Amino acid sequence: MLKIKDLNKSVGSRKILKSININVEEGMIYGFIGHNGAGKTTTMKSIVGLTGFESGEIIIDGKAYRNKVAIGQTIGYLPESPSFYGYMTALEYLTYVSGGQDKKAILDIIERVGLGKARKKRISTYSRGMKQRLGMGAAMIHHPKLMIMDEPTSALDPAGRYELFDMIKTLRDEGSTIILSTHILDDVERVSDRIGIIKEGQVLNEDTVGNVLARYVHPIFDVDLGQGISYINENILKSLESRSWIDQVDLSANRLTIMVGDMEAGEGEILKILAETGLPVIGFQKRKPTLEEVFMKEIRL
Repeated sequence: MLKIKDLNKSVGSRKILKSININVEEGMIYGFIGHNGAGKTTTMKSIVGLTGFESGEIIIDGKAYRNKVAIGQTIGYLPESPSFYGYMTALEYLTYVSGGQDKKAILDIIERVGLGKARKKRISTYSRGMKQRLGMGAAMIHHPKLMIMDEPTSALDPAGRYELFDMIKTLRDEGSTIILSTHILDDVERVSDRIGIIKEGQVLNEDTVGNVLARYVHPIFDVDLGQGISYINENILKSLESRSWIDQVDLSANRLTIMVGDMEAGEGEILKILAETGLPVIGFQKRKPTLEEVFMKEIRL
């Protein structure tokens, strides 16, 4: 459905995108992740035709574009902060952007995005979360083959996020291909078939979620220190990080998170090292890494 080949874009002397290559198959949910300023939004705007690019190629549904994409109804786009005509109602706005679609179809979309009871209220009275839902409805209005969503859950509460991702999975099951970016990596891991990790305008890794996680099959040890967090000092952290079989050590709240490259050494040695430091360990658990931990490791390389 979508292929991006060697996409390059600069703003003045600054290179924003550096030979981006992405492959998104039809009927897939593709999670696009990276820190703010990494190039996610610029890539997405290039796909939907809101910005040009110097070189490279974007192929959408078999058609190649080499400068700026001119989209019709093939792509639906939900920007991070959608804007509307505040004096309109949701029903009026979606009727307007639909080009006069059947009212029943528009009402169906309004119900799907959870705005049925607010369909006749002025958009100016909507909360940010409601506007995000309306933006989702506008992106869906022409039943596009490809949907681009930039931080679609940014204004939603946890219940709203679950509803939206259930909707995204339903859209995929109905035949849409979806590209989304979000800083909530648990959501990406839960719904995506494939992911791309971008850093400073370059794609570092692109694969299925399962394959990305499989590259980091080495376990993580969570060490709960309780009130012992006050005993932690820089020397203790350096002592852990100096071990060749320890890949990464993070300290957050009252927990040490230790990613190891050698599971046998990890299980046998970590508790011994901690005992030598005198830290009051009250919990010790082994688990697999999350996508967020893999992402943090990738972007630190």
